[in-house]
Amino acid sequence: MSRPYAALLCILLGANPVASAQPAECTKLNSTSQMARARGAVLIKHGDERYLLHLAKECSDVASARHLRVVTGGDEHLMCPQGSEVASPSRRCAVTSVEKVDAAEFEKARLHRY
Repeated sequence: MSRPYAALLCILLGANPVASAQPAECTKLNSTSQMARARGAVLIKHGDERYLLHLAKECSDVASARHLRVVTGGDEHLMCPQGSEVASPSRRCAVTSVEKVDAAEFEKARLHRY
């Protein structure tokens, strides 16, 4: 769905089109993408975009792992709205949702670790 139609749909549904939202497409992460851990979540900064990946409740140990990567359907460094996992050297954990956030929300989550 194009941005004007998505914004119109948000307005019709009473939502704020500028607020946090789930991305519509997959994002190929690269060596410049930055990851940070938060309690029960993973933060990703990719270019000017910022994301909050919520993990399944039983995965708090994955979010605290030193080395993480995002995997979707066997493709490393591919983050999708559905079907992605965060992998540590010892475990994989389902991403329950991917939320696009603004710089202020990202920084708050990074500093406060939720």
